[in-house]
Amino acid sequence: MYKGKLKSALEFGNNDDTSEYNDAYSNLNKSTLVQESNIFNEKNLVVTKCVELLNKIIFLLNQGEDFPDSEKSKIFFNVTKLFQVNTPTTQSLKRLMYVFIKELKANENEVFIVISQLTKDVGQNDNEMSKANALRVLTKIIDDLYVQSLEKYLKQALIDKSNHVVSAALVSMVNLYKKGGHSTEIVKKSVNEIQDKLLNSGDGNLQYQALIMLFELKKNDQMAVLKLLFQLTQVKIHNSMTKCQLIRYIKYSFLMNPMIDQKTVNTFLKYIEGCLTKEEDPVQFEAAKTMCELYEVFGSIVNVELPFQVLVQLASNQSKPVNKYAALRVMNRIATKQPNLVSLCQSELENLITDMNRSVASLAISTLLKTCNEDSVQKLLKQISHYLPDLGLDFKIETIQSTALLYHRLPHKADVLLKFLTDCLKEENNVQFRESVVDTIIEICPSQREVALLILAEHIEDCEHAHIQTKIINFLAEEGPRSKNPSSYIRFIYNRVNLEKAVIRAAAVSALAAFAHKVPSLRKSILILLQKCLTDSDDEVRERAFFYINLLKQKGDKNFLAPDVNTITEELEESAPEGAMEKDEIRQFIFDSQNVIDIDALEAFVTQKRVQLQSSEEPLAIDLSQLMCSKRGGHTRAGAMKRQLDQEQEEMKNSQMQIQSQQSNYSPSQQQQMTPALAQQVDDSLMTEMASHPELAPIINSSKHIYSSQISAVNDSQAEYVVQTVKHFFDNVIIVQYSITNTLEDQILSDVKLNISNVESAYNLQILKIANLTAGQQIKYGEKQYVYAVFTKQGCNHPFPLAKIQQKLSIKITEIDIDSQDELGSYEEDYKLDDVQIAVKDYIKPFSLPTGQFKDAWDAIGSDSKISEIQSSFQIPFRVMDEAVTGVIKFFGMGVCEGSDKVNVTEKVHNLLLSGLFMNSETVVLRAQIGFNAQYGCVLKVIIRSLNAVISNSLLEAIN
Repeated sequence: MYKGKLKSALEFGNNDDTSEYNDAYSNLNKSTLVQESNIFNEKNLVVTKCVELLNKIIFLLNQGEDFPDSEKSKIFFNVTKLFQVNTPTTQSLKRLMYVFIKELKANENEVFIVISQLTKDVGQNDNEMSKANALRVLTKIIDDLYVQSLEKYLKQALIDKSNHVVSAALVSMVNLYKKGGHSTEIVKKSVNEIQDKLLNSGDGNLQYQALIMLFELKKNDQMAVLKLLFQLTQVKIHNSMTKCQLIRYIKYSFLMNPMIDQKTVNTFLKYIEGCLTKEEDPVQFEAAKTMCELYEVFGSIVNVELPFQVLVQLASNQSKPVNKYAALRVMNRIATKQPNLVSLCQSELENLITDMNRSVASLAISTLLKTCNEDSVQKLLKQISHYLPDLGLDFKIETIQSTALLYHRLPHKADVLLKFLTDCLKEENNVQFRESVVDTIIEICPSQREVALLILAEHIEDCEHAHIQTKIINFLAEEGPRSKNPSSYIRFIYNRVNLEKAVIRAAAVSALAAFAHKVPSLRKSILILLQKCLTDSDDEVRERAFFYINLLKQKGDKNFLAPDVNTITEELEESAPEGAMEKDEIRQFIFDSQNVIDIDALEAFVTQKRVQLQSSEEPLAIDLSQLMCSKRGGHTRAGAMKRQLDQEQEEMKNSQMQIQSQQSNYSPSQQQQMTPALAQQVDDSLMTEMASHPELAPIINSSKHIYSSQISAVNDSQAEYVVQTVKHFFDNVIIVQYSITNTLEDQILSDVKLNISNVESAYNLQILKIANLTAGQQIKYGEKQYVYAVFTKQGCNHPFPLAKIQQKLSIKITEIDIDSQDELGSYEEDYKLDDVQIAVKDYIKPFSLPTGQFKDAWDAIGSDSKISEIQSSFQIPFRVMDEAVTGVIKFFGMGVCEGSDKVNVTEKVHNLLLSGLFMNSETVVLRAQIGFNAQYGCVLKVIIRSLNAVISNSLLEAIN
């Protein structure tokens, strides 16, 4: 009997895709449920019916269904009657009641009805389940104005003897903290109790929840975070989830915390290495993964051999596919950048090709393709050919893409790879898979042109997919004329004219014309073939054929072309407008140029210029160079992967070189930037230079130096005297330092005086002193000297004033004989400079976050309860999107994140992500949306986050 039921159940499960089984909750009606909710008012409750009804209502709420306010109120008041029920048989019903109240999001004016009862359950109920549930609900629904009354109950719950209640309190605190406002302050008052649970609790789950809560409370205090993590590495942790989370937080500190020092780095690395052995699998995996990720950033300062051994063990000795897959995924990512490291475990990876789980097997294949050496390529590809049919489509495509990367590693093995790819084309008919194979063959073509072209030419005979045929025909037109025997491909291409769809016929006509232009010996034969296309049923094919005949025709071609064709082409030549491009120029543009016009870019350009086109009778000048794209650029997915790989490797190489040059400084938040030590050296040298000036020494000695801006040019770098400025910000003054470099061998500069004619500042910034060269100072060829302008901040109505300074230099110029160095005469000259601005960018040190970490930084700042997002929209004076993006980056002087400075001209709105350090101390992150509007031009929406609201407001004010 049981065997029969089991068989029936298995059959049902195996056929559930076509089963007529209907989900009991699939046809629920909200109005019906509202009417049924009256059962909660009955004196004799039927618990099973109530439970079933609540389950249905909660199901709809979790599916995103929204009840009208009237229905919501009716259900809510009916359900609250269940508070009066309190028997052992109704406990499951009450648990559902708590869940319902939490999920319903009832009106604030109605929620107060249950607040007192929930508070009573938290404070007086001896049932730990009810107390925990009531606490979760109460902290979820209570208004921020009344949260103060919960403080006592939260503290009591944190020290409750029941771990279940303590756990509910910690989870509730996390929810309260995210609300912000008074809720955050309440949670902060319990920090000591939370820390006690983290360090002293024997319950692993409580430790995990306490760690998350405590990190949220302290993450904006970088030193406090380091102290907390350091403390946790010294105590016993009972839960693997807690250990994993601790490792993640340590990695976060490595990548985001600039306060980390050498001692802390060594302690953290030692702790993570200790987690690689004698720990549970999840902890070992998290530690190994973290070490590998840190190795990607820091290179050789992180020992990666032991983590790799752990990953290999997890991948090869585990029975759980999820553990194998997780380990392989990390190894696969590392293999893309460091194949030599993963190649050490070649034999273990080969064993995984035969794994029962296809996902594991395919990932092993992909990893092997990235790491195999010359001797094992052929054997590996033979194994892959055997297992490839059993893989899913996504894994097949990934395998082919990995083959493309293998070619770039071992280009002299292209013949072996081509044979493998040819077999793949014969065995698989899926369009996506075939396109991936074709793309890879195209990528390999340069080193095996003859073989690859023949494979592709033969494939279009059997291919059923129009866009793949078109891609191959276009590629044959590009590479075929360079082959040893170009005429052999004409038959393959011309057959498409006779047999295929119009879009393919049109591509074939263009390909024939390309052969005619690039291989002169084939021109006449191809013109005859093109002439036959003039009778095609499709307009596009006929017009292309006629266009190319007219373009390729020469004076001696009348004999073999039809009379009508000769007559029409001659009339066209005679009627050509004056100034039209010559045929040679057109042929060169169409056939010989390495670039083509990007149609999407052209469309976007015309859309942006539509207002100008409509309002002006003058022809619109178009710079085609801005609309061109490479014929091969982004031509294949494999090529895109290769370019991405090269970019990633270059970024990692630069990062490693920088870290090696900083030996004692392992702070990743200073990546791609001048290290604090080096920056301090520059600041010290400039300060020494200023302090040596007799007029500046008293000012500098009585002021506190805060920050110095980057160097900015005041005139052309090719001018005879190169002038640059650095702004030095002190607590009560701003000093603008002008450096003057003499680039003329036959002149000596002296008596250099700075004359400031005007200072424009909405913040009342006033000039205090000008410090010129001291008497007798000269600037000879190649030498540099300094003059200074000191501005006082007393009377300023803003802590970060901006200004525009108009000035000139008065210089005494002495001409000399280059050979004898004798003076030939002297004269004085006023040298006008461009306006110098104390701008927003002078306060900001650009800081590009590592790839993928902008969102973390954005969320980290935004999660602080003191931060309210500051945003505004502006109209900016740009008419082209890429100029607007460049202008915004230049204005703020911040570092670009996630490669967001690259503009896609086909998009109407561009998202720009920037980050920086304001006055080298406060992190600022910025999102800018730049859009083009036909009426208003370029529109900028800026969203700024910083822990200092004054800074955020200052940046927005500066735009105006």
